[in-house]
Amino acid sequence: MEGLFYAENDAYCSMYEHVVLRTDAGGALNAAGAGLGHVGNAAEIFASVQAFNLRRRKSFALIRQYCLDPTVRTQLDADANQDGPAAWAIVLGWGRHETLLGHGKPRHGMGFRLIGVLWQ
Repeated sequence: MEGLFYAENDAYCSMYEHVVLRTDAGGALNAAGAGLGHVGNAAEIFASVQAFNLRRRKSFALIRQYCLDPTVRTQLDADANQDGPAAWAIVLGWGRHETLLGHGKPRHGMGFRLIGVLWQ
C-alpha cells in the first residue's frame, strides 16, 4: 500500500513524504519542527498550509479506501480525525499487533487490497 503514495503529488511534495516520511512543510518530522516549515510571503505560506491540510484529508481518504476491515475502518474514523499520517500509524499499529500475536501476517479479515506491500 505504501507504493500508492508515490503516485500522488502536489506542488509541495509527494504523499509519500507527507504520510510515510512526514518531512513535508507542516509535517511532524520536517527540519523546521512539527507544524512548521511553511516559507514565503503571507500568500505563499497560506497556500502551503492549505496544501498541507488537503494532503491530510486526501491521504486519509486513500488509506480508508483501501482498508476493507470494518474494525480498522471504525478505528480510523474514530481516532484519525481525517488525518492521513494518523491513519497510517493506526494501520501500521494493526500490522504490528497481528505480528505480535504470532500470526506473522495480518489476519485474513484485515483485507487491504494491496496488503502484501506492507508485509513482504
